[in-house]
Amino acid sequence: MRLPLLLLLFVMLSPLVTADESARRFLNKPDSWFASAEAKKVATIILSFQCDAGGWPKNTDTISKAYEGDRSKLQPTFDNKGTVDELRFMAHMFNATQDETYRKSFDRGLAYVLSAQYPNGGWPQFFPLRKGYFDHITFAKATSTTSLLMTTPWCACCVSCAKWPRRRPTPSSTPRRARHASSPSTSVSPAFSSARSSSTVSQPSGAPSTTRRPSLRPRPAPMNFLIDKVTDKDGKPNLVMVPDPKAPALWARFYDLKTGAPYVCDRDGIPKPQLADIGSERRNGYSWFGEYARDLLAKDYPKWKQEHR
Repeated sequence: MRLPLLLLLFVMLSPLVTADESARRFLNKPDSWFASAEAKKVATIILSFQCDAGGWPKNTDTISKAYEGDRSKLQPTFDNKGTVDELRFMAHMFNATQDETYRKSFDRGLAYVLSAQYPNGGWPQFFPLRKGYFDHITFAKATSTTSLLMTTPWCACCVSCAKWPRRRPTPSSTPRRARHASSPSTSVSPAFSSARSSSTVSQPSGAPSTTRRPSLRPRPAPMNFLIDKVTDKDGKPNLVMVPDPKAPALWARFYDLKTGAPYVCDRDGIPKPQLADIGSERRNGYSWFGEYARDLLAKDYPKWKQEHR
């Protein structure tokens, strides 16, 4: 695949999360904005955060003030959409200005992404590898979804990890525990996110036609209940699950690998069936359920299917 096509693909892939103090805040700006003095100022700041390895750190304000600290302290990652949003920004900048500074930055970042890819097509959460669950192939937190998901090896990796566990090592396909509170499970949020992103990518010229199409039928089936906040007997707010056939379809964050049943858990990682079964900290401080497949089913997949009849 020629580099200009990769630049175009990075520009076209729209962010799937809300804006923050990073490059993604500007990714929906019109093309003309990236030739402006404001864009060049932002680009200079973002460039100052590019690590020696080629990537960028996560959860860092990379647009307000240039980095002046110890560069060895910067840790590049793909976690939480780190690196790939910055690559998209640099692609926009080069396309708008033809300035080789941005092209070279993109080249370094792309080389970093490709050097981190495992032979079976997946990506770790961090690179260079840090040992522990960070080294496992990661579907959660938009790691592999945003790391060149349009490539054929990545598609093959997704197919081989058919149940979409949160993290898989390489070369083994056995699901592994991530954090202590995260048991091996089927995690539908990254699965639907990857399918949604894949549905926005057209079949590239000359690419194999064996890649599976995103499935229209979400598995597991959605549930219909409301997540409501009530005050308990101690006067503290608590989230509760209220069955409601008219409620929007929801999916659980995690499903048991053996039974397929949705579950929640405390920090001990022991699966529980209901929010009422876990303590307040995890019950109210984590996103256990969501409309993860809503846009995929209602918008993205029907559009993709219509375009590829």
